[in-house]
Amino acid sequence: TSYQPKTLGNPVHYVNNNILNTTKFLQACHEYGKLKKIVHLTSFLINNAMKSVDRNVKNEYIDEYLVTKSCSLQVITMYRDTYKLPIVIGFGSDIFGETQCPLAPVLDYALELHTNGHIKINSNSDRSLNYVYISDAVNAIVAIFEKGTIGMSYNIVDKNACHTDMQVAKMMVNHHFG
Repeated sequence: TSYQPKTLGNPVHYVNNNILNTTKFLQACHEYGKLKKIVHLTSFLINNAMKSVDRNVKNEYIDEYLVTKSCSLQVITMYRDTYKLPIVIGFGSDIFGETQCPLAPVLDYALELHTNGHIKINSNSDRSLNYVYISDAVNAIVAIFEKGTIGMSYNIVDKNACHTDMQVAKMMVNHHFG
């Protein structure tokens, strides 16, 4: 049997939002022709998702969102290379801290900690991801905006911050309760 990725239930929404709207935006930028820099930020997960598909690797995180975001990244690269749009790309890690992306795995931890004063986590989770603290991520994004070179891609990563979900939850509890 072949691997069937999970579904979010509405691929047309993701195609319209992530591929068509990205294309329309970039076409408008191209026609305007006066932009000095466009910074596109995305997740490592987006970039790596399609590599897994290309190698027929089972990836439980592939869904309509990831596939269409990966396609939009290809559209962005095409506009950068073909139409010479001044695009800089930033690839980010999962962010944790006071605020984070709603898709970040630790959002549930933060909400639960804030609401209930404790965190429930699957203690069997040995998944390890590279998490970057929110202020470090913001500083990196500002640096990309201010100093990023057109045509280049940058990784927002803390090479020393590869943690399991359990480790991040413990750090959040320690930070919250001091």
